[in-house]
Amino acid sequence: MPADVNDVDLLTGLKAARTAPSTSTSRPTKMAYLLLDVQLHRIASKINEHVSSYQHTVRFDTGKLEAKVTSVREMCDARYQSDTEEPLAIHHQANLHILYNLFESPDFKPYNWYTIGLGSFHAFHAGGTLAAVVFNPECYSEYEEIKNLLDLSLRMFASLSIHSALCAKAVPILQQIVKPPQ
Repeated sequence: MPADVNDVDLLTGLKAARTAPSTSTSRPTKMAYLLLDVQLHRIASKINEHVSSYQHTVRFDTGKLEAKVTSVREMCDARYQSDTEEPLAIHHQANLHILYNLFESPDFKPYNWYTIGLGSFHAFHAGGTLAAVVFNPECYSEYEEIKNLLDLSLRMFASLSIHSALCAKAVPILQQIVKPPQ
C-alpha cells in the first residue's frame, strides 16, 4: 500500500514521507481516502467471494464483518476529525461523505449525484448480496433481519427512482426478490 502522506511530502523529502504512515496527524492526507476506500472494497470483496462461492461449508461471520466496518469507520472519524477550528478542505469533506455515503446529511447535498448514480449502483449490488444471503440464512432471526433490510432498500430505491434511471431499473428486480409472486 502507498504511504499515507501528501504528494508534496514526497517531493520535499520530509521525514514523514520516508517513514511508516503516521495516524497521529490530525488532518487527513490526500491518500487517506484511497487507503480507507481500499479497506472497504476488501470487506465488500470478502462478502462477494462468500456469496459467489457454491461451497457454503464455512458460515459467514457477520460479527467479524461488522467489527471490520466499525474499525474502518473509527479510522475515518480519527483521520477526518479536526483538533483545530479550521474546517477540512472541501475535497476532504467530499471524500469523507463518500466513505460514509451520508445520503441524508444536508452537507452532502452537493454530492447527491454520487449517491443517486454510482452509489446507487453499489447499493444495488449490496442488495443482491443480501438477497443471496437471505436464500441461505443461518437462522430465522437472520432471515428476518435481512428481509427487513431488503424491504428498506426497496423503499429507498423506489423513492430515488424519479431521480435515477438505475434506481428505477432496480425497483422491479428487488420487488421480485423481496416480494416474489405467489
